Amino acid sequence: MNRNLVFAAVFLTGALCAVPATKERAERSAPLPEIRSTEIPSNQSVSPIRVFLVPHHLVAEDMIHDMFSQAAHSTASSLPARIILVSPNHFSNGVGRAITADRIQGLGQSEILVDTRSIEVLEREGQLSNEPSVLRPEHGIKNLLPFVKEYFPGIPLLPIVVRDEMSLRESVSLARALHALPGESLLILSSDFSHTLDPILASFHDEATIAALRTFSVEKFSALDTDCVPGLALLSSYAQLSGASSFTLRKNSNSGYILRNDVAGETTSYITGFFSKASSFESAPEKSPVHFLAVGKTGRQSLQKEEMLQRLWWSQEENFFQDNPISSELRSGYTREGVRFVAEQLTDEDRFDRLMKSIPNDSDIPLVVFLEWGAGDTHFSRREKARALVDRGADLILGEGTPSPAAPLFETYRGVPLFFSLNTASDPALSSPRGVLVVGFSFRGEELRLFPSLLLGEPGYPIRFAPTSVREAVFERNGISFAGSLAQ
Repeated sequence: MNRNLVFAAVFLTGALCAVPATKERAERSAPLPEIRSTEIPSNQSVSPIRVFLVPHHLVAEDMIHDMFSQAAHSTASSLPARIILVSPNHFSNGVGRAITADRIQGLGQSEILVDTRSIEVLEREGQLSNEPSVLRPEHGIKNLLPFVKEYFPGIPLLPIVVRDEMSLRESVSLARALHALPGESLLILSSDFSHTLDPILASFHDEATIAALRTFSVEKFSALDTDCVPGLALLSSYAQLSGASSFTLRKNSNSGYILRNDVAGETTSYITGFFSKASSFESAPEKSPVHFLAVGKTGRQSLQKEEMLQRLWWSQEENFFQDNPISSELRSGYTREGVRFVAEQLTDEDRFDRLMKSIPNDSDIPLVVFLEWGAGDTHFSRREKARALVDRGADLILGEGTPSPAAPLFETYRGVPLFFSLNTASDPALSSPRGVLVVGFSFRGEELRLFPSLLLGEPGYPIRFAPTSVREAVFERNGISFAGSLAQ
């Protein structure tokens, strides 16, 4: 067990709360803004930005302006030869995997020049298909043209849309061909990220995306919650060809926070950032975080039938909590990316004793314990067992079973989160008995981030995310504070 493990939690308000959680230390909160951002100091010299990422959803217009402004300022003394604007092919139109247009009539920006010479070269090489009609309805291109015109006037544009079917090999090949064009280009990826989730779980998925960008983990891109996996591969490959060694997050938010939208399940998330050769103001983590999701059994069973909510499982290294019953591999315990996972069905006291003995008391890596409580376990016995496991070395306890009446679902003990039940059937704030906790977890070295959310369902109706007011009431009743820290 790592005695210096730090916990953080993302709550409905959007605050990210860092909580020192050594086993003997009291918790302290350190809330951050709703829009996570990296503000570059005014006295910090920034090399010309040649590769960056922005949304195309205009709810994030301020974020788009901010990133374009930063890039334009950095390139003022060394303007790019062209703007390469890459977007997903949202409607899967056209024939080619990667499609361009040698004219932009119908897009409302006739003053923008098109880099026809580069298009001719790339078309001869078989890298691009010239199909102007495909780009006319494409909002991933159209929505960003006013920003290109404002911040980079007079610079030729090379627009590209890529289909989902484009392979990693094809993305890398196109990146090489674009990098071989004469002069220095500015490559922009127009991409939105998590869709259909609530704001908290959208932030959880964005954690995985940002981590993959920072570590150039192209092999993980296909599992990310994004509308343009080939575009991300193209972006990352082009950045590396340009000598970039780091990704700097500029801003990260989502439509739920920006619009104060209580309609959970209609959230789109946004990331802006850029690649550079070095970054003295934000260093990349030494290793990728481990992401996994825990969902109550009722929710797991319902999610199998809800195609839209299948996105919940994206971006995770671990989805083992879907196992029913607990697999022999998980019961024996295993380590993934520096985190130890173990589970047990506590049908009798002997199983709990064996579990306790199996946990080494001198481990220096985080330990996650998942428990299916026995039929005779009261809230008192669950609390005692969970605390005993923490004393033994556990860093996170996740319980499964019917909640005890009037007993909290959650508490912290010596700074460790204890989830006694992922089901919330007995909570009086719910209009039906089908409330189920959904908790995302992200281990990054000595830090654990929690992303708690809530699903609701009634017989005969599809499962859905709880509205803000209901979720907040349930969480506050059960010890998950919205004031900026984990409740003691």
